[in-house]
Amino acid sequence: MRVQVEPVTVGSFAELGQAWRRLEAAAREPSFFQSWTWVGCLAEERYDQPVLLRAEANGVPVGLALFNRRRGRLHLAESGLESLDSPFIEHNAPLLAAGTEGVVLPALMQAAWRQRGVRWLVLGGVRPAVLQAAGGLTFRERSQVAPFIDLAAIRADGHDWLATLSASTARRAWRRRSAGSTRWLPCTGRPGGSAGSPAPSRTPSRCASIAA
Repeated sequence: MRVQVEPVTVGSFAELGQAWRRLEAAAREPSFFQSWTWVGCLAEERYDQPVLLRAEANGVPVGLALFNRRRGRLHLAESGLESLDSPFIEHNAPLLAAGTEGVVLPALMQAAWRQRGVRWLVLGGVRPAVLQAAGGLTFRERSQVAPFIDLAAIRADGHDWLATLSASTARRAWRRRSAGSTRWLPCTGRPGGSAGSPAPSRTPSRCASIAA
């Protein structure tokens, strides 16, 4: 498969969102963090210097990668500002059409290096395959497991999650729940679940800064 990658000017995030969702439908089980629900959230504010790379095969879009440029760095699906990136991203990667991953992923990552003035790629919460495809020299890498509570396992043992907490912590949880300030989400499903049902990660998320 012959793939062509080119930078595309982001004229409208609304139009980009439509194109992104069309590719989502063609992707193989994209994670919530690859969906436009996450990537496009506060897009105008988060991507003040957007760099959009689009891969095509026979004129059909097969890959999209949205970066933000900040001081010679390209941040994949992040702004590069701690105040906007504090909700930690996981299972981060370019969005790829099913069956094209082995060719399109490295093509997109290598194209990122060719953008004007780029000296670093900052890849937060990416899978190991993304780091491998990016190449370059890893300057800093941090790996951590996202905390989670397996409610299904607790209930299968005949317990209630609140019963596992200390008395003071349980009281605070109940007060917040009664006040309506706590949203209770299901902690079941595969890691990187669909946009409608976030699921916890059992695998390390990686944040890497890579130099050319």
